[in-house]
Amino acid sequence: MKIKDIIEHGLVPIYSTMKAYGMKRAKHPDGSRYFKLKEQEITDKDLQQLETYADRLFASLGIDVAFSKHFKDRLNDPRNEKPITMAELTRLFRQIYKQHGKPIAQLGPDAEAVMKDMKTDVNIPFALQWDGNELDLVAKTIMRKPNFATPNPEFRVEDLTKKSDMGDYIDDFRKSDAPQFKGKSKAKRTQMAIAAKLAADDKK
Repeated sequence: MKIKDIIEHGLVPIYSTMKAYGMKRAKHPDGSRYFKLKEQEITDKDLQQLETYADRLFASLGIDVAFSKHFKDRLNDPRNEKPITMAELTRLFRQIYKQHGKPIAQLGPDAEAVMKDMKTDVNIPFALQWDGNELDLVAKTIMRKPNFATPNPEFRVEDLTKKSDMGDYIDDFRKSDAPQFKGKSKAKRTQMAIAAKLAADDKK
């Protein structure tokens, strides 16, 4: 099976194997060793919807969210290896606002920092800029990279915190690939999430 045949069947080369094997034939007919199923890229329309969502979140803090051209270019970059999804971005901005919204607003103009999702390894370096009317939070770039190092302040999103609400618990349990969830239906995971949240609230 040739590269063009694999791509036509909805598979795309994994970045590391493209380099290592120089775009040669896949070892297995289904491409399972050197290729992965193609996932839908995030479009400009998707990003506009995310920006609208983030703007609504941060509006109470006087912050307007924007994405740089480099952010858009890097979003679907194969160097991320595992494609970054809209669900991951939505979760990251929601949790950043809930856990760190006020501290970010207090940084003021000309500050730079990084949003870090410790669960998905998604990192978003950003800058705060005053546009004459409000504070702009400009997402400069994005990458999926564990142990991303930066000299700038980091705002980390952990799996679940004391500030996590019931929706956060349900979302986390439904998407988790932890062994205890293997074979569990969405309904069962929801029940487990509710129980966990109620137990956490009892400990407060």
